[in-house]
Amino acid sequence: MMLVITGILLNHTERMSLDQNYVGSDLVLDWYGINPPRIDAAFRTARHTIVQIEDRLYFNYRPLTERIAALRGAVNVAGLVAIAVDDALLLLTPTGELVERLGDAQGSPSGVRAIGRTNDGRVVVNAAHGLYATDKDFLGWQRYRGKECVRWSTPQSVSSEVAQELKRHYRAHVLPLERVILDLHSGRILGSWGVFVIDAAALLLSFLGMSGCWLWYERYRKRKAHWKVSAVHREDRR
Repeated sequence: MMLVITGILLNHTERMSLDQNYVGSDLVLDWYGINPPRIDAAFRTARHTIVQIEDRLYFNYRPLTERIAALRGAVNVAGLVAIAVDDALLLLTPTGELVERLGDAQGSPSGVRAIGRTNDGRVVVNAAHGLYATDKDFLGWQRYRGKECVRWSTPQSVSSEVAQELKRHYRAHVLPLERVILDLHSGRILGSWGVFVIDAAALLLSFLGMSGCWLWYERYRKRKAHWKVSAVHREDRR
């Protein structure tokens, strides 16, 4: 029954979105050895907290679809939140919706190491080739040679409660349901020996099927022979 049910489910993976639903059971996650990851970086603006866990980015403790290599900082500017990552600048609304991703193609400096603001509200980044500042619309970048002090975004710590919640959320979005069903179907959920258990079960089912067919055929052959004998007896009586 397990082979049948898991096989049917795997045939309808896309329709049932099994590859987009994740396992949240601590027991199953522990069985797969998925441990809570560490928080790689955390930055705060006046009203927002931005956290990186491995390649995932969290905005106010909600995951974003963007995948990043390194979080460099975040600042508020012109009603938006500018988040600096290693290869781009992400502009988000206060609710966490991505407005634009500014990379090399949009003229954004490469190799961003830090982001900050001047007293007059200009955004400045410390990139691979020096300091650069942009206008309020992020349409152009120039070398920053101003004398104003730049308030750089610096890494912050998060409370243990928030860290546990972030780690729990991350852990619950790692293992797709499709993977578990596939491992159940193949027996790999029990390790290397599980495959042989399923192989043995498949051979046993094959034996049951073939022996059942053979028993049916033998009964059918005997009944057919009995019918022939009965027919001969009826003819003799006539």
